[in-house]
Amino acid sequence: IQFIFAFAALKWSVGKYILSRISLGVQSVIDYAKEGAADGYSFKMKNPDKTLEDVTYTYSQKAYKTAFNKSFEKAETELMNNSSSLAETNGKKDALEKEAYQLKKLPSKIIKNEYIEYYKTAYDDAEQKVKTVLQDTAEYNAYEYVYNDKKISDVEDYNLKKFKAIYKEAYDTSVKSYEKEKKQLLQLAKDNGKKDGEEGEDQNLDFLDAVKDTAFYPAAKEAYEEAYEENKKEGSLLIGMAATAVLILGLYLFIKKLRNRKKA
Repeated sequence: IQFIFAFAALKWSVGKYILSRISLGVQSVIDYAKEGAADGYSFKMKNPDKTLEDVTYTYSQKAYKTAFNKSFEKAETELMNNSSSLAETNGKKDALEKEAYQLKKLPSKIIKNEYIEYYKTAYDDAEQKVKTVLQDTAEYNAYEYVYNDKKISDVEDYNLKKFKAIYKEAYDTSVKSYEKEKKQLLQLAKDNGKKDGEEGEDQNLDFLDAVKDTAFYPAAKEAYEEAYEENKKEGSLLIGMAATAVLILGLYLFIKKLRNRKKA
């Protein structure tokens, strides 16, 4: 019996030794740098939104971890570039075709947060450019409508409600502002004409230079000239009356002076 136990112990020891040697042999043929490089790239590509803090390394060897991290960062750079490129393209396109952000379904091989940030920036920039053009166009068209009686309807609004609303608001606001300005200019023309006429000044229409090339100018000029002529007559009459009064007063004083001399 003792022999049997001794033989079993020897067999177990030999087996353990053989297994340990096999294990050492396996370890000696693993290329940890190569494994790490492959695993790092694969991990990031399959998990774009995870960071190195989320990694559980398969091997603890330094060569493995170093290669893993390097390949992980390479994959991250590729994903970043892809995210920004796709986001810029899609953001610009959607801004001119959609009423709002299109972020419910995202492309593959992107880093979500990076893509969304770049997308929104591209979308907002493209949208703002159109808004600026529409606002400038609305202001110009409103001016033409108020001062030149022209109504222009052809506007590039991409058939989107958001752009139609921007144009309408800018146009209505500008029309209201220009109509108020036009009314004030017409009143100013009358006031200046009256003032210049009363003071006997030469006619001066320099204050209307900004609208000189518009259809409104003739009406403003006419209002000025009418006020000028009307008040010029009144002014001349007053001057004549004043001159007559001075003449009568002078004649009275002269006669009075002669009488005083005769008495003396």
